[in-house]
Amino acid sequence: MSLQADCNVILLMFNTMGGSTWSPPWDGWNPATACCDWYGIECVPFLEGGINVTRVRAVSLDHHGVTGTIPNEIRKLTYLESIRLRWSNDLSGTIPDGLGNLHRMQEITIGRNKVSGTIPFSLYNLKTLKQAYFKQSKLSGTLSEAIGGWSQLEVLNIKEANFEGTLPTALSTLHHLSVLDIEDNAWRGNLPQLPYGITKCELTDRRHGTPFADRMSTPMQASSLGKNANFNCPLPSDLPEACHSTAYCIIDPSEGSGKDQAILLDIYNALGKSLAFPKWDVNKPEGFRNWKGITEKGKRVTSINLANYDGYIRGTLPPSISGLDHLESLRLSSTSHLSGTLPEDIGMLSKLETLSVDKTKLSGTLPFSLYGLSKLRTLDAKQTKIGGSLSKGIAALSSLRTLDVSQSSFTGTLPVEMTYLTHLGTMRLKDNGWRGFLPILPHSIDECDLTDLTFETPYAERRAVPHARAPQSSKPSFDCPLPPSMPRACKASAYCTSPPAKIEDTPYAAYAKIDVKPAPSSPAAWPPAPRLDKFVEVA
Repeated sequence: MSLQADCNVILLMFNTMGGSTWSPPWDGWNPATACCDWYGIECVPFLEGGINVTRVRAVSLDHHGVTGTIPNEIRKLTYLESIRLRWSNDLSGTIPDGLGNLHRMQEITIGRNKVSGTIPFSLYNLKTLKQAYFKQSKLSGTLSEAIGGWSQLEVLNIKEANFEGTLPTALSTLHHLSVLDIEDNAWRGNLPQLPYGITKCELTDRRHGTPFADRMSTPMQASSLGKNANFNCPLPSDLPEACHSTAYCIIDPSEGSGKDQAILLDIYNALGKSLAFPKWDVNKPEGFRNWKGITEKGKRVTSINLANYDGYIRGTLPPSISGLDHLESLRLSSTSHLSGTLPEDIGMLSKLETLSVDKTKLSGTLPFSLYGLSKLRTLDAKQTKIGGSLSKGIAALSSLRTLDVSQSSFTGTLPVEMTYLTHLGTMRLKDNGWRGFLPILPHSIDECDLTDLTFETPYAERRAVPHARAPQSSKPSFDCPLPPSMPRACKASAYCTSPPAKIEDTPYAAYAKIDVKPAPSSPAAWPPAPRLDKFVEVA
C-alpha cells in the first residue's frame, strides 16, 4: 500500500458516503491533488523499514452531513488511528468488519446517526483503542466479554443506543477507563465490578441524592422492562464514586420471579424480537404467566419450549439463561437460525432434566459444566454443528436416559466412562467422526445407532474383522476388536476398520476378570463412577 492507495480509499468513501452533498462545499476534494490536503484528512510520516513514508492517520468529518454507509474498504487504511463521523444524522448501514483489521486504531467515534447492527466481533481485537463512541446510534445487541481486549480503553460512550443484556465482567479489567457512559440501554442482571479509575460515569438515566449505601441493596420499583437498566441487587459495594449517583437496582435475587422475568427478556432480545416470536408481553411488569412456551410453578420458570419456531428465532442464547435456577426443561428443537454456542455456565441449571437443541446451527463444544447436570435425562443435540469430543465427565450424568448427538460434528474417542450410564435407554451416535476403541456400553440401551450402516452378519463374526469402508472425517472408524460385550440394540450398527489389536492393548483388558458372557446388567462389580469434580477438562 502507498499514499496514493490510501487516497483512493478516501475518494471511495467520498463517493459512497454522499460527498457531493456535504457541507461546507467539497470542491477541495480534488482527485488531482494529494488527499493529505483534503478537508478532514490528516497525514503524517511513519517510519517503515527505516524509511519515512506518509500515510493517512485520521479521518475527521464530524458535523458535515455525511450520509450513505461506511465502505468495508476502509480496512485498507492500515495506518489509520482515528475516525470521527459524529453528528451525521443520515449515516446508516453497519460498522464494517474491516475496522477490526486496523491495529493502530486509537479512536472510533461513530455516533448520533442511524448506524445499526452490532459491534463487530473483530473490533475487540483493537488492542490500541482508547476511545469507543457510539452514542445515540441504533447499535444493538450485547457487549462481548471480549471487550477485555480493549486494554488501553479510556472512554466508552454508548449512551442512548439499543444495547441490552448483562454487562460483561471483563469491564473490570479495563484499568485505563476513565469515562463510562452507558445510560438508556436495556441492561440486565448483575452490575459487574467497575475499574476504580472511572471519574465520569452514567449508568442509568436517573440521578439520586440519597446515599449509595442506602440504595445498594434496596430494590426500586420498575416502571417498565423496556429501555431501562434493571440491575440485580445488591450492587457492588466498592463501585467507583463517580457512578454512585446514577446507580440503582430493581431486582432482589431473593425474589426469583423478577429475576426470571429479566432473564426471559434477555432471551427475547437475544433471539431476534421477531413479530412471529411467541407472544411475550415484555412491557408488562406483572409477570410471565401467559407467555407462550413458558411454564411456571410458584412464580418461577420451570420450562421453556420454543421448539419448531423455525425462521422466527434468530441469534444466540444469552449467558444469563444460566440464572434460571428452577428450569427443568429447555426445548429449542427445529429452530434452524439459532446459532452461537451453548452458554459456558449452562451447568448452573441444576434442576434441568431435558435439553433439546437438535436441528439448529449451534456450534462449538458441549460446555464442561453441562456434565454436572446430575438430573439430566435427555440430551438431544442431533443435526447441529456442535463438535469436539465427549468428555469423560459424562459419567456424572447419572440420570441420563436419552443421548442423541447423531449427524453432528463430534470427533475423538468415546470415553470408557460411558459404561457408567446405567439408565441409558436410547443412544444415537451415527454420522460423527468417532475414532479409537468403542467402550463397553451399558446393557440398559434398547435403541441404538452407532453408525449409519447396519449388518445382518452375527456380531461375533464382525468383532475383529476390519470393515473396508473408506475413511471419511464425518464417519466413525472404530478400532478392532469391538467390545466383547455389546447391548443387543447396538450390535447391528457396529463395525471396526483397523487391524485387530491384542486384548492387552485395548481398554477391555481392565475388565478381563469380569464375566461378560453373559454381560452383567449393570457394572456393579466395577469401580464406582467418579464424581464430576474428579475429572479435569482436557483441551
